Amino acid sequence: MTAVGLYYLEGFDRAHIAPPPLAQDQMEVRLQLSQQREARAAAEAERLRQTVAELQGQLTAQAGQFPPGIPNQSPRATRRIPFWPGAGPEVPAWIVQSALSADPQSLPKLEQAATQNDLYAMDAVALLADRDNAESLTRIWSAAGLNDASRRHATMLLAATAEVNPQAINLLQSLTENGMADEQLLEAGLRGLETPNFNTRLTANPGIVPPPHFKTDYGLRLRILDNLREAVTDELLSATIDKVRERLVQQAAATTAAAQ
Repeated sequence: MTAVGLYYLEGFDRAHIAPPPLAQDQMEVRLQLSQQREARAAAEAERLRQTVAELQGQLTAQAGQFPPGIPNQSPRATRRIPFWPGAGPEVPAWIVQSALSADPQSLPKLEQAATQNDLYAMDAVALLADRDNAESLTRIWSAAGLNDASRRHATMLLAATAEVNPQAINLLQSLTENGMADEQLLEAGLRGLETPNFNTRLTANPGIVPPPHFKTDYGLRLRILDNLREAVTDELLSATIDKVRERLVQQAAATTAAAQ
């Protein structure tokens, strides 16, 4: 009887020392899921911070673009301007005229201003991308003097005008070289692929034709997305590419249906 009692007592102690294997597995799974959720939350918070920084950078850049005679505004005051159509600093008249005339001779001056982080000039170059096979826009994108916000904007425009840029596929693919994706630039490129009709305040001026100024090649854009998808290893970026691809397929279907 004593031996039997010791046997049960030993079993009782073992049961309290080590949890069942199934319970251990569940605890490990819960811990892994919790860590993944925390990582995703941190990534989303960083993306939000970068988006806010980008918007602030654009507003700061635009604050210095008032025509002569109009006092400049501080970044703090600019951020308080409500976001309604027509709000914000006035687009310089010469940039409006360049986009209105669509004259390729204006591209060198626009390119020079764009490399100095003038986002309006950069938009005007993108509107004229079909006039020079996006060569000016490509040089702007590669310029060393661009700040982070301008480089992201240039990347978006580069992707948005992919049809007229023979180098678009290689340039966008370079964002994922060696399996390491430049996350912010890649996301900007994805926005451009999804929006060939990118938004710009220049088209608020009568006579300036909104983009795109070419027939959208959805097949090309989907191929670029597929190439990026194969090169990206980050799960969140991969999921973003998949969503953009789905919306682009829907756009293509809607365009085909409207044409019939």
